[in-house]
This record gives sequence, C-alpha cells and structure tokens, in this order.
Amino acid sequence: MNSKAVILIASYRKGEGDSGSRHAFEKAKEYDKERLVMFNEKTDKNLPIFGLNKDYVSSGEKVLTLKVIEEL
Repeated sequence: MNSKAVILIASYRKGEGDSGSRHAFEKAKEYDKERLVMFNEKTDKNLPIFGLNKDYVSSGEKVLTLKVIEEL
C-alpha cells in the first residue's frame, strides 16, 4: 500500500535526542510524499520533544489540521 502523506507527531532536533521520525520525514521528501507536522504554538513551542516540529513549521511545512486531513 502506498501512503498519501507522512505525519511528524513529535521529534527532537538532531543532537537533542534520538529520532527515527526525523529520518522517515526526510525520506518522505525524497519520495515526494506530502509531509505534515503536528504542532501547537501555544502548548508545544517550549517543549524539546517538539523542537524539530517547530523548525519544520518555521520553514513552511504544513501543520496538520482537520481541514488538511479532509483535503487528503
């Protein structure tokens, strides 16, 4: 089965913790898959486990929302 998208739930930045999710998210880009990030600015911005998510959102990746899910 082929996925439509890869969703990054939570991931540390490189050097801040181990994260296979980081590697999978980068591979999704290589395979031209839609990439979505879970991130809530109010609750997640200061939590290290969402550090990579925050970086991806800052660089323009889509945040997972109900509207985005419906579009998929």
